[in-house]
Amino acid sequence: MLEHRVATLELVLSAYQSGDLAEALALADATQETDPDRIADLDFLTGGIRLKVGDRAGAAKAFVSVAHSASAKASDCLVLAIDLLFSQSQFEALAGLVDLVAKRLADHQTAVFKVVTALSTLGRLGEAHPIIGGLDCEKRPHLNLLIAFLATSTDRDGLYPVLLANAARYPNNAFLLSALFLRAQERCDFAVTDHFATRLQEPGFGERLAAFELGWARIVRTDDEGEAAKPFFGALEVMRHRAQVAEPLSRRAIRPQGRIRIAYLSSDFRVHAIMTLFQDTLLWHDRSRFEIILLCNSPAGSEVYQSTWPDQVRSEVVRVRDMSSEAIIQWIRQNEVDILVDLNGHTAQARLDVVDLCDAPIKVTYLGFPAAVVGVDLDYAITDSIVTPDSSKPYYQEKLCRLPETYMANSMSRRTWQKRASRESVGLPQGRFVFGSFNASQKIDRQAIRLWSQVLERVPEAMLAVSCARPVVAGNLRVAFAQQGIDAGRLIFFENCPGAEFLARMSATDLVLDTFIYNGHTTTSDALWAGVPVLTKKGKAFAGRVSESLLKAVGLPELVAQDADDFVARAADFAEHPDRLEALRMRLSTQILTAPLFDAERFTRHLERGYEMMVERARAGLQPDHIDVPALPARNEPFFTPQEADHGHV
Repeated sequence: MLEHRVATLELVLSAYQSGDLAEALALADATQETDPDRIADLDFLTGGIRLKVGDRAGAAKAFVSVAHSASAKASDCLVLAIDLLFSQSQFEALAGLVDLVAKRLADHQTAVFKVVTALSTLGRLGEAHPIIGGLDCEKRPHLNLLIAFLATSTDRDGLYPVLLANAARYPNNAFLLSALFLRAQERCDFAVTDHFATRLQEPGFGERLAAFELGWARIVRTDDEGEAAKPFFGALEVMRHRAQVAEPLSRRAIRPQGRIRIAYLSSDFRVHAIMTLFQDTLLWHDRSRFEIILLCNSPAGSEVYQSTWPDQVRSEVVRVRDMSSEAIIQWIRQNEVDILVDLNGHTAQARLDVVDLCDAPIKVTYLGFPAAVVGVDLDYAITDSIVTPDSSKPYYQEKLCRLPETYMANSMSRRTWQKRASRESVGLPQGRFVFGSFNASQKIDRQAIRLWSQVLERVPEAMLAVSCARPVVAGNLRVAFAQQGIDAGRLIFFENCPGAEFLARMSATDLVLDTFIYNGHTTTSDALWAGVPVLTKKGKAFAGRVSESLLKAVGLPELVAQDADDFVARAADFAEHPDRLEALRMRLSTQILTAPLFDAERFTRHLERGYEMMVERARAGLQPDHIDVPALPARNEPFFTPQEADHGHV
């Protein structure tokens, strides 16, 4: 039998060499090899013969058989099989090769690309997870697949181990490493964020890595304004798109007279932090001086939220979610918008290509992104002198329109009036001083853990309540605090809850401790509305200066520490002298009703004056320049009373 097998293989080879390909295939089909090595040799020979006779499908099948063997030719045959299957659009067959590619060709970028493309075409891109890191993020078609892979991965907890595995196997895939870093921030996985920081320092690779970093991740990671202003992934995408436009529109001249026509573009006209802040401004806008348009890019279902708006505001909504960018740009042109205000910045659902390429005479960024909106053709950023002092100006391509008191709008109509909740009702212990942290987990870094731990060391009987959406985050935070010597028994973790309950939890704590590179923004505002003092320290960039802006706007500058040591000392002092803290809470409860922070009408008038000053320059033929909006005379009476809230007038 052995001699027959050897002879058959030799006969196949002989027939092939003599040019009798039909006979060679007939002999090959008739053989019954059992030795794996000889089967592989026969399949390799058969694949070559079938390729010569034009049977590409048969050749691919034979080469796949070799790829499954222990033959030295296995990897080369897998490359041949993938090329043949891809050329024939045999996507189902390619999809079945993922594990084999992971085993034999994990670093073969072309082979990986073809198999992942097949999975994408079949709508099964998630199955590419064992090899997705083998794509070359420097090549656009590969990068598009990487972007799509992340976009289709809705299971955050399931995606994380995939990213970890790919980062280990493909340590130089800068795109996936950046994606991993963003999710590590959310999980407070400090080992991964530390590794990312180390890799950023690598000559050559650090620059590549930074180019794939998302804008949001950048401003959470660093408070160096110069570093934050360097192009990151979203900015580079906008610039790339602009370079591909053959004839971009020139800017229109502004209309010489009439009501100022303002279009707000946002994906967040819905239940979202932006509307928690901005809704009352939409209600307070003076329609005798301004024509308001809401270019709504919000997801399906936002109509339910908007149904609570007054008829006037609902009539101003133009739904653009399903419009192409070109169509939105033409709409802005045809409707002669004077000022386009983008409320997204570099966030997930932004339409920054619209902002960049439209011909609006004045283009403004506001509220959605607390940093320079790098790479986008913008004229102004609406800020204030605390979040962007004069030293910030060199890091903004936009001119700064700085509002008095604070840049942040605030809405009372989106909040319930919060009286102090009992400890028992929210699950907090009686008789203990309770610090609170309610910021999103991605804002919590090692600096915050270190300073909060120092506070807890100074106040041994105190506890820290942390708002924490997911168990994995709580687990990582317990480890991080343990490394600082803080027992897990001093930590309380709250899960997500509705807004009213969130405010109630805040109100029952004694003092909220801020995060630092990226402060609480809406969260700090929420805490102050709930009557709880928030302790922060001076920051080095916009995102880390917001709490200072809000605290000064509500008349509590003593809650802004000068540095880290001062932060720890003040926190401990408040805990050791609860009478001082209670006096501060009493001041806050009064100043909420009189100070500028929650005075939406006053804020709106300042914002409108900023718009008018922009338009005055444009109508005078002047280029955009920095603007400092003057403050209106101070109010002498409360603009709001708790009784109004109790009767549903908030």
